Amino acid sequence: MRARLRFWQSDTPPPPPAEDAPPPLPEVDLIRRGDIATRLLADPFFLAIFEEIKGDIYRTWLTTKPSQVDLREEQFKLYQGVVLLEARLRGYKGAAMVRVAQREAEAAAEKANAAD
Repeated sequence: MRARLRFWQSDTPPPPPAEDAPPPLPEVDLIRRGDIATRLLADPFFLAIFEEIKGDIYRTWLTTKPSQVDLREEQFKLYQGVVLLEARLRGYKGAAMVRVAQREAEAAAEKANAAD
C-alpha cells in the first residue's frame, strides 16, 4: 500500500512569494478584519451556509463514479477551498486578538513607565 503524502509533507519547497504580492496589512486593518471575522464566525446563518456547501460538495463527490477522476478532484478542491476560507477567518480572528493583547501590554508598559 502506498503512503499518501499530505501537502504539508511534500518534498517540494514552497513557491517563492509573488513579486506583485500585496503589502502586509496595517495593524488597524488587521484588527478590523479580525472583528469582521469574529462576527462572521459567530453568525449561525453564515456557519450553516458553510456546512450546507460542504454537504453539497460531499454528496456530489459521493455520487461520482471512480472513473470520474476529474470531477472527484474538482469536488475535493472545492471542499478544500471552503475549509481554507474557514481557516483564514479563524486566522484573522486570532491575529487580531494577539495584536489587541500586544497593544494593551504596550499601553500598560507605557503607563507603568510614566508612573515611575
